Amino acid sequence: MSDGRLSEHAVFEVADIVSAASLAMNLAWRWDVIVSVERPEATKVVVKLRPNPSDLAALLREVEDWVEENSVCALRFEVDGRAYILEAGEPDWSVDLTGTRDGIALTGR
Repeated sequence: MSDGRLSEHAVFEVADIVSAASLAMNLAWRWDVIVSVERPEATKVVVKLRPNPSDLAALLREVEDWVEENSVCALRFEVDGRAYILEAGEPDWSVDLTGTRDGIALTGR
C-alpha cells in the first residue's frame, strides 16, 4: 500500500545515447540526472525529483519542450511505477539518413 509520497525519480526512455545525452544536458541545470545504458535499445535518463510538489510539473514542461524541439514526437516515461507517454510537436520526416548506420551519422576524415 502506498504511503502517499511520490517517487524520488522520473525515468525517461530515449532512442539512443546521443538523444539521452542531449536530454540530460538540457535538464542538468536544474535536476540531478543520470544516463543509463543497460542495452543499446534501452537508454534511459533518470532524473532525481526534489521534494517540491511542483517539481514534477516543471520537469515535464522542460521535457515536453525538448521533445518538440528535437522532433521526437513522443517519449515514454515512468513515475511512481506507472508508465506514461509524453507527446509534443510533430515528427521530422525530412531527416536525411544517407550516410548513417542505425541513425548515427558516419563521417570520415
